[in-house]
Parts: sequence; structure tokens; C-alpha cells
Amino acid sequence: MKERANILRQIETDQNFRELNQTLDQRFPIWASSDSFFRYYNRYFRCHWHPEIEFSVITEGECIYEAGDRVYELKKGDGIFINQNVLHMAEMKGKLECRFGVVRAEAFFLGGSTESLIYRKFMEPVINNPEISCVPFYGDIPWQKRLMRQLAELIRIYEERPEGFELMMTSGFSLLWLEFVKALGEEKGNAVSINKDAERIRKGISYIQRNYTKKITLKDIAEICQSCQSECCRMFRNVVKESPIEYVNTYRIRRSLILIEEGTYSMTEIAQKTGFSGSSYFTEVFKKKMGCTPSKYKGSKEIYKRVKNNHCIKN
Repeated sequence: MKERANILRQIETDQNFRELNQTLDQRFPIWASSDSFFRYYNRYFRCHWHPEIEFSVITEGECIYEAGDRVYELKKGDGIFINQNVLHMAEMKGKLECRFGVVRAEAFFLGGSTESLIYRKFMEPVINNPEISCVPFYGDIPWQKRLMRQLAELIRIYEERPEGFELMMTSGFSLLWLEFVKALGEEKGNAVSINKDAERIRKGISYIQRNYTKKITLKDIAEICQSCQSECCRMFRNVVKESPIEYVNTYRIRRSLILIEEGTYSMTEIAQKTGFSGSSYFTEVFKKKMGCTPSKYKGSKEIYKRVKNNHCIKN
């Protein structure tokens, strides 16, 4: 299949990597969608988490999915379950389009509240289990293949919205979840331990975002993460795909975009206000991350609009 034009969307997150793109309607807290990696900048989902549980199925092509401390190569017919509050990311594999479907729901969706019998008996044992951060599914395993078919049907119902689709979604998700939890009881080996690295570096990320205007060293970040410097680097690369200092520079560049947009300060002043040691180093890092100099970025409406609307910061 030929490649299509990239629409340059991106997963937006807050300072703690919580996703901001999708908010569920609490009156009916389930959402489903079909999508394509071609619609995302660099065909990549940046590191993020959300408080809802999520099932994904690959409907075309291949992708690489990272969740917990594992990396999975998923192809057409495969899928994955992501538990609530688990950091994860994904990218397309190869040049052929990778399409996928997603069903996301609040954990209390089936029972109506966290006090219900359904929630306590069927949901809570899974979502609060630290050994179940994610579970991959493969199309050549019978029960997992059935699960992926059920998932695809839920996505179809949600997108077409026939009369009574709310009841159809509720009953369909109930059957999907029942098969899932029964199989988990039989195949616990598929569950992946929660990524403790992610929990530790959240402290480091928070520290960076509070102190980016000051001098920050690897030693400072490692101390906040309660690790040695080499372990700190390993954790950051494992979770956010950047070293701690690379992440510091990425965050400083993001903050510099706001000041450039304001148009109040010179580039030298912006470099100082965002923690860079000098304007030349600021320009060097900016060009590496953004693909152009700060001055060209400021002067070109086309580049400015593209980056502002789509958060196109290079890794």
C-alpha cells in the first residue's frame, strides 16, 4: 500500500506524561476508534499513560509496542491490553501503513461504580494487580484470536452507532472482559511486571520541569531518582527514549517556544530564561530538535504554524 500524507498529529501529555487527547464521557465511559500510524508525527506515539484500561488490535501492517519493561512486535491480528496508569509508547514498523483499533474504558464501566459487585469481583483483581501492567495477544492463539474478533466488533459498533449501540457495547465489553479474566487465570505467565523504572523517573521528570531554568546535572537527577548515574540513564532511555540531559534540553526547547511566540524577548534572553548556558548552545540544541534555527522559526509563519499545531519536536 502506498504511503499517504502525514497529518502530523501527536499524543499530548501533561508534565507527568498523562495523556490529554481523550477524555471519556462519564455518563457512558467507553470509547472506541479506528486509526493509523500515518496520522501521527514520525508514525510514533510518545510515552504516555491514562487512568482508563485499554485494548488495541492491529488491523493492518506491523508496529513495535513498548509497555512495562517489554518490547513487542505486533502484526495484523495481534493486539495488547494496557492497564490503567501504565506508561507505554508505540511506533510503526517498516514503510507500509499500520492501522489499528482501540477500545478504552473506565474500570468501573461495567459495574457502574467502584462499589459494585461486578467491579469488586471481576475488575479490581486485574486492574490492581501489579503483575498485570500489559498483556499481548497473538492471532495464532485461539482464545486471543477470539478476543481480537470481539474487539474489532466493538469498534465497528461504536463507530457505526446503530440504535441501542450503548447496550451492544456494554454486553460486548462484558463478554470480552469475561473471556480475558478467565484466560488470565489460566495463563498468568503472559502478564508483564509493572515497570518500576517509570515510577522512579516520574520524580526526576517532575524535578526537571520545576528547575529547568537552573543548572541541572546528571548527578542531581540521579539523586532525585534514588539511583546511580548509569542506572538513571538506563531508566530514562528505557522509558522516554532520551538520556536525562537530553530530556532536560527537550523540555527547555518546549518552554522556549512559548517565549518565542510571545515575541517579547531576544534570543539571548530566551536562552537565559530557559536554562541554557549561552545563546550559541541554545541555537545548536534548537536546530537539532526543531530542524531550524530559533530566528528562522520565529520568522517563518509556515514552520511556526506546523510546529505549534502538531508539537513536532524531534527526538
